Amino acid sequence: MKKFYLPIVVVLFVSTLLITGCQESISPVAPVDQSITQIKQDKNTPPVGVTFLRAITNPKLNSINTVVTASATLEPSSGGVVGGSETFGNYVYIPPYTFNETTTFTVTAADEEFSWVEFGPSMTFNGNVVVTLDFSRFGLTKKEARKLKVWYYNENEGKWEKVKGPYYYSETSVTFFTNHFSRYGWGN
Repeated sequence: MKKFYLPIVVVLFVSTLLITGCQESISPVAPVDQSITQIKQDKNTPPVGVTFLRAITNPKLNSINTVVTASATLEPSSGGVVGGSETFGNYVYIPPYTFNETTTFTVTAADEEFSWVEFGPSMTFNGNVVVTLDFSRFGLTKKEARKLKVWYYNENEGKWEKVKGPYYYSETSVTFFTNHFSRYGWGN
């Protein structure tokens, strides 16, 4: 009879593990660790599930792995445009009196792991500025470009967010209004 005890004990032990599991159970009503949901996204990495564009290899543009910057010092009473051909066609129009003091503004465009454009300095304006992002170097049609979303990096929240429209499209660019500067990328 002793011969049968050991196999029965082993069978009971294994079946108990299979039925109850050998891992810690997680209660569906247990509190969630908020630190996991509070993780900040990296400014240099698109949000999870989003693919940002990268410029196609074009010998005329020679933009792959390139970072370019344009700057201009503007007066509040006159405003002006910063960027343009020197930043792959990306630029901002800053209307008069949307800022309070003489300021040097920058537009930095990059084609690295993904293409992005950053406007500086980081600030909030008294009204809207007009941002134009050029998509000609991506080899997209206007129809394909309309399917993309423009994203900006929210420094305060530490995450990428979609730019709310409306968007205005030309054959090679998308234009929108914003009251703050940030880093922008194009994605699905």
